Amino acid sequence: MSTIAAPPVRMHPLTRTVRHLLGALAAGVGIVLIVMLDQVRHVEAALASYWIGPVTQNRSMLWGDTFLLHLSDTQIIAFRITVECTIVILAAPIMFLSAALIGFTRVSPLRWLLATLVGVVTVVVVNQLRLGLIAWSTLTWGLDPGYEISHTFVGSALAVLGFAGAIALMLVIMSGGSTDARPRAAVRSGRRRAKR
Repeated sequence: MSTIAAPPVRMHPLTRTVRHLLGALAAGVGIVLIVMLDQVRHVEAALASYWIGPVTQNRSMLWGDTFLLHLSDTQIIAFRITVECTIVILAAPIMFLSAALIGFTRVSPLRWLLATLVGVVTVVVVNQLRLGLIAWSTLTWGLDPGYEISHTFVGSALAVLGFAGAIALMLVIMSGGSTDARPRAAVRSGRRRAKR
């Protein structure tokens, strides 16, 4: 008994071009994030200042890429978003990975877009939570051990886990939308011919 496999569906040239353009757009966003590193850090500091101050019940203030928490009339603690701590380190690779996936796989464009958005939002939220953890630990236990432990060890581990989780979510979302749609009717027909 022999089997007859249905021929693979060829991707239309226009579809392939559109997918490559989407990949180039995603890679371009990743490059823009790197080029506009300073501006991104300012936005991160503003976002952190917006929610960390109220959560820790301290008056917050923004100064460039630094957010400050007023502990008292005479005491202020500043947290600067450095190059090593910025979301760009996590978000840019997400965009480059996304570009490769839409350009070289058959993932559904809609699922690709959803997965990319989920990946970026995940690392942004995780990084903000990391900043909040560092601020809370510093306010609670001081610079040593509060800041040292939360920034060097716990915060770094949280960032790595968040990045890995974002990629896992992206792959799960994309895997459900493969457009490698070999017509099922053709496959069934091939199987029937094989049985004869």
